Amino acid sequence: MTAIEKELCQWDLETYDYWMEMIQEEKKLGEKTGKSGLGSFQHLNSSTTPPNVTSAISFTSIAVNVPQHLSYLLQRIRNLGGTLVKHKLPTASGLALALSAAETRLPSSNGISDPSATTSTTSPVHAFVNATAMGARTLCADASLYPIRGQTVLVRGEAAAIRTRHGTASDNNPYIAYCIPRPGSGTTILGGTNARGTWDGRADAAVTASILANCKALVPELQSAGGEFEVLSAQVGLRPAREGGPRCEVEVLEDGEGRRRRVVHCYGHAGAGFQNSVGAARKVVRLVGGLD
Repeated sequence: MTAIEKELCQWDLETYDYWMEMIQEEKKLGEKTGKSGLGSFQHLNSSTTPPNVTSAISFTSIAVNVPQHLSYLLQRIRNLGGTLVKHKLPTASGLALALSAAETRLPSSNGISDPSATTSTTSPVHAFVNATAMGARTLCADASLYPIRGQTVLVRGEAAAIRTRHGTASDNNPYIAYCIPRPGSGTTILGGTNARGTWDGRADAAVTASILANCKALVPELQSAGGEFEVLSAQVGLRPAREGGPRCEVEVLEDGEGRRRRVVHCYGHAGAGFQNSVGAARKVVRLVGGLD
């Protein structure tokens, strides 16, 4: 296992433990934003697996209602005194100019951008965090970033569990099928695809049909008497993958006037953004805290 693979595993474990603790706390409060499975990791014997399945495992996992979770994180930022600023930056002109433009948009009333803290060589901002996903390919001129196109389908009803199946289709091509319930929403995500280097952000009707067909054996509880899903939407995401793994490090930039700006980069997590999130964020906090 490489050093980056070990770090990714550590990020996953930290995130998993954090969310499991959150689930236990929410159970005490009677809230429902996450759902955990039952039991620990185990191999299942053939008597408990569906037909045509050669091997199967089960383990405790977590389903996250992503829109609700993101709203929760934003509210936490605001509760801690954070300010949300929306502005279009000149990202095509490079990171240094984009950061310079960002400084001019920061509010000064709460001390974020204090002109008195500015010198000829320092920025009034202690540190910038660059978590721009695929945008970093242009912003940072990072050619090692590439998209992994993922198409999913949102259907009515919550699956009883998270399920994933790796198989071979009738044309002998491998496929992956999965269902992820969104707790408390009455919906489930079905997937999916994993097309490396594909930039097309439009949903493909043929791919949607393939996802639904592959998922029928996974979630019979969500199908009508006629064996059909109630489809709510189909969506495509371009997961920000990076050759060599995610970039999580400090960079010091100087503009044309000699002013230094410190940046903590954190991007390139591919399809593991949520499962890495807490561990990666903690590393960012350590890196920011280590700056003079």
